[in-house]
Amino acid sequence: MVSPESAERDRVKKYQEYELAGITEYWLIDPLREEAIFYHLGIDGHYHPTPIIEGKLHSKLLPGFWLEVANLWQEPLPKVMQTVHKLGIQ
Repeated sequence: MVSPESAERDRVKKYQEYELAGITEYWLIDPLREEAIFYHLGIDGHYHPTPIIEGKLHSKLLPGFWLEVANLWQEPLPKVMQTVHKLGIQ
Protein backbone atom coordinates (compact mmCIF):
# COMPACT_ATOMS: atom_id res chain seq x y z
CA MET A 1 0.00 0.00 0.00
CA VAL A 2 1.37 3.38 -1.00
CA SER A 3 1.79 5.93 1.77
CA PRO A 4 2.93 9.54 1.42
CA GLU A 5 6.35 8.59 2.79
CA SER A 6 6.80 5.67 0.39
CA ALA A 7 5.30 6.97 -2.89
CA GLU A 8 8.62 7.39 -4.71
CA ARG A 9 9.97 4.10 -3.40
CA ASP A 10 6.81 2.13 -4.27
CA ARG A 11 6.19 3.67 -7.71
CA VAL A 12 9.79 3.62 -8.94
CA LYS A 13 12.35 1.73 -6.87
CA LYS A 14 10.24 -1.25 -5.76
CA TYR A 15 8.66 -1.45 -9.21
CA GLN A 16 12.11 -1.77 -10.80
CA GLU A 17 13.45 -4.13 -8.13
CA TYR A 18 10.42 -6.44 -8.28
CA GLU A 19 10.42 -6.49 -12.07
CA LEU A 20 14.14 -7.34 -12.14
CA ALA A 21 13.61 -10.06 -9.52
CA GLY A 22 10.83 -11.64 -11.61
CA ILE A 23 7.97 -11.02 -9.16
CA THR A 24 4.90 -12.17 -11.13
CA GLU A 25 2.43 -9.50 -9.98
CA TYR A 26 2.88 -6.06 -8.50
CA TRP A 27 -0.06 -4.17 -7.02
CA LEU A 28 0.04 -0.47 -6.15
CA ILE A 29 -2.86 0.52 -3.93
CA ASP A 30 -2.98 4.19 -3.02
CA PRO A 31 -5.78 4.94 -0.52
CA LEU A 32 -5.15 8.69 -0.60
CA ARG A 33 -5.75 8.90 -4.34
CA GLU A 34 -8.21 5.98 -4.30
CA GLU A 35 -6.10 4.52 -7.07
CA ALA A 36 -5.21 0.90 -7.72
CA ILE A 37 -2.76 -0.10 -10.43
CA PHE A 38 -1.91 -3.71 -11.11
CA TYR A 39 0.95 -5.13 -13.14
CA HIS A 40 1.85 -8.61 -14.33
CA LEU A 41 5.22 -9.78 -15.56
CA GLY A 42 5.22 -10.53 -19.28
CA ILE A 43 7.25 -13.16 -21.07
CA ASP A 44 9.57 -10.30 -22.06
CA GLY A 45 10.53 -9.87 -18.38
CA HIS A 46 8.81 -6.49 -18.05
CA TYR A 47 5.70 -5.38 -16.21
CA HIS A 48 2.54 -4.69 -18.16
CA PRO A 49 -0.68 -3.18 -16.77
CA THR A 50 -3.23 -5.82 -15.83
CA PRO A 51 -6.63 -4.85 -17.22
CA ILE A 52 -9.53 -4.32 -14.87
CA ILE A 53 -12.53 -5.98 -16.49
CA GLU A 54 -16.03 -5.02 -15.37
CA GLY A 55 -14.53 -3.47 -12.22
CA LYS A 56 -12.60 -6.61 -11.31
CA LEU A 57 -8.93 -7.48 -11.25
CA HIS A 58 -8.39 -11.12 -12.18
CA SER A 59 -5.07 -12.35 -10.84
CA LYS A 60 -2.80 -14.06 -13.35
CA LEU A 61 -0.79 -15.55 -10.48
CA LEU A 62 -3.75 -17.02 -8.59
CA PRO A 63 -6.22 -18.54 -11.08
CA GLY A 64 -9.80 -18.03 -9.94
CA PHE A 65 -8.91 -15.15 -7.62
CA TRP A 66 -10.40 -11.77 -8.42
CA LEU A 67 -10.83 -8.51 -6.59
CA GLU A 68 -13.59 -5.94 -6.93
CA VAL A 69 -11.49 -2.79 -7.06
CA ALA A 70 -14.30 -0.51 -5.80
CA ASN A 71 -14.37 -2.53 -2.58
CA LEU A 72 -10.97 -1.08 -1.68
CA TRP A 73 -12.61 2.32 -1.10
CA GLN A 74 -15.95 1.12 0.26
CA GLU A 75 -17.00 2.33 3.70
CA PRO A 76 -17.43 0.17 5.61
CA LEU A 77 -15.28 -2.49 3.98
CA PRO A 78 -17.13 -5.65 2.96
CA LYS A 79 -17.32 -8.43 5.50
CA VAL A 80 -14.70 -11.14 5.05
CA MET A 81 -17.21 -13.98 4.75
CA GLN A 82 -19.21 -12.12 2.08
CA THR A 83 -16.05 -11.76 0.04
CA VAL A 84 -15.11 -15.40 0.55
CA HIS A 85 -18.54 -16.53 -0.65
CA LYS A 86 -18.32 -14.31 -3.75
CA LEU A 87 -15.04 -16.02 -4.61
CA GLY A 88 -16.70 -19.41 -4.27
CA ILE A 89 -14.45 -20.48 -1.41
CA GLN A 90 -16.09 -22.69 1.15
